Amino acid sequence: MNLLDTSRWCVILPIKVGTSAKSRLGASPEITSLAYDFAEKTLQAILNCQEVGHVLIVTGDGHWESFASERVSIVTDPGGGLNAAIRAARDQWHGDQLLAVIPGDLALLDPIDLADVLFRARSYPLSFVRDKDGTGTTVLTSSKALNLSPQYGQNSAAIHLSIGATELTAPHSVRFDVDTPEDLAEISST
Repeated sequence: MNLLDTSRWCVILPIKVGTSAKSRLGASPEITSLAYDFAEKTLQAILNCQEVGHVLIVTGDGHWESFASERVSIVTDPGGGLNAAIRAARDQWHGDQLLAVIPGDLALLDPIDLADVLFRARSYPLSFVRDKDGTGTTVLTSSKALNLSPQYGQNSAAIHLSIGATELTAPHSVRFDVDTPEDLAEISST
């Protein structure tokens, strides 16, 4: 699936299926709708980032099929959790490609902020950005797709650091993942 030049980043965007998205916020049609909205905003910001050439949406949700284009490919989530989904997308891409993972819940993501992070990430074989709470990971990058080793889950920031990834500083928009009702309140106030 090597479609574009390898000088720009390919971004893996994992998106959960319908009602399983944002489960920590509760299961309701409103939360499902918000999760779609967050993921669409995240995708738009990624596509507007000058450092990004291609996006691989990995999901089991047919909603995203309509987003396929020259710059967006859909990869079927094989099941087995977030890390398995990311590996499935990674394995369909060219081994020497710049590859980044960005979850679909960065509702405030700014393309210029992301471009700055991805530009700096070019200097490191592996790098990551901590989430706003300090324990999780928002962005994970690898200068070669074949070396990407996702460790998302509890305390993922510490685990990514322990496997040799360089921690990058980042603006709030790159660190802000939506996990709590307080996060929803912050989005509402912007």
